[in-house]
Amino acid sequence: MPRLHATDRPLSLFLALLTGALIFFAAQAISSTESIVGLAIVVGVIIAIVTFIWPEAGLYVLIFSMLLGPEMIVGNLTGGTSASRGVTLRVDDFLLTIIAFTWFARTAVHKELGLFLSTPLNRPIAAYITAAAVSTAVGMLFDHVRPVVGFFFVLKFVEYVFVYFAAVNFIQTKTQIRRLVIAIFITGILVAIYAAIQIPLGVRVTAPFEGEAGEPNTLGGYLLILLALLGGLIITSPNLRQSVKFLLAGAIMGVPFLYTLSRASYLGLIGVAIALVLFSRQRIIAIFSVVAAALILLLVAPPEVIERVEYTFGGQGEVSGQIAVGSVRLDTSTSARLQSFTDVLRDFPRSPLLGFGVTGHGFIDGQYPKILIEMGLVGIAVFFWLIVALFRQGLAALNTVVDWQERGICIGYLAGLVGLLLHALGSNTFIIVRIMEPFWFMTGVMTLLHMINSERAEAAVGEDGEPEEPERISFGLVSPRL
Repeated sequence: MPRLHATDRPLSLFLALLTGALIFFAAQAISSTESIVGLAIVVGVIIAIVTFIWPEAGLYVLIFSMLLGPEMIVGNLTGGTSASRGVTLRVDDFLLTIIAFTWFARTAVHKELGLFLSTPLNRPIAAYITAAAVSTAVGMLFDHVRPVVGFFFVLKFVEYVFVYFAAVNFIQTKTQIRRLVIAIFITGILVAIYAAIQIPLGVRVTAPFEGEAGEPNTLGGYLLILLALLGGLIITSPNLRQSVKFLLAGAIMGVPFLYTLSRASYLGLIGVAIALVLFSRQRIIAIFSVVAAALILLLVAPPEVIERVEYTFGGQGEVSGQIAVGSVRLDTSTSARLQSFTDVLRDFPRSPLLGFGVTGHGFIDGQYPKILIEMGLVGIAVFFWLIVALFRQGLAALNTVVDWQERGICIGYLAGLVGLLLHALGSNTFIIVRIMEPFWFMTGVMTLLHMINSERAEAAVGEDGEPEEPERISFGLVSPRL
């Protein structure tokens, strides 16, 4: 962690005065506003100061807030030319704002840090955000998009990738990576326990703080990522003792995963299982593990899961609005999705290049048609460029790993990405906050593992033959400890 030297006394005085000013204004806020608002301001100031001094602490707070932070929907923000969902603001939105402020403050103080670490994902990320912003701006001009709604949804895209840049800019060592990944699993277990408590109520389980209706599909996508990571660790574990703890964590998360009754998540899990086998070097162990897990799921699957699957293919009976595929009648939910996809194909020729703008065509429950109609051919092309870049980054990290834990995390990440791509067939997976924040954080972890291990290999063949602090990034953009 950087420390100030004697030559930095004017800067030290400035920071002291700034801290004092923040405390003063926080005290004024407490005396003039409701207690909860004042408390939030004080907590925000404390987090900002602690994050400035110890950035890793801010990442821990962010990780736990991803699924354990309350949310609210900004009222009356149904946007576009037809109905869509409102803009959801959450605690981690404000935490990211605080972290961003401290990030910029640190780069102003320590110019050697650099604002953004140069990574292979920077260009496709920038291209995707630019495509979203341009298509939305054009949509505003043609009155397809309500400006406030479109602005907030594009800002959400920026927020997701900011999680990635927060990880790659603040994390410096593998030790930090291990601690932060453990924090992610602890959060997942807490969320799974919360969801499991809902099972006796006979409802579809959801994550904490999701309101009365909840979003079981979101919880399913989130748990899908963690189950994929655990699957990667299980098939790479060197012995049974190591595997048992991951199996236990998988069981804790797997039960509520089933009770989400999310068909998109079930489809994603099939993709995860296939990917775990394909990306594993020990195919026999991977196949055995996947087959064993599948048999266990079939044996212990509750009746609700079987009914949910049957419900999709005619289990609902004949109801108005259903679509028939041959002799099979799909349920009304699946039929409504297919009908909305048909509407997309009908309206797409009206604005094929840039689409109608984000939120410009109403709510569509499917990632690919949503991108196509909102961002056009440019948007869908850039999206798949980003996906290819993510796979390449994951594979690059996998090819440079040095131990079984790193290999397991990399395989799990790649399998999770495959699962999310299938999950996105029936959900807006890649714009859902509670799925994308953990995903982009793990993307940052993958990127750092590749950078650190690549630097280790380069240092190992240096002139003196000795590695130069192989676990610390030194690209001139992240400062070493002084």
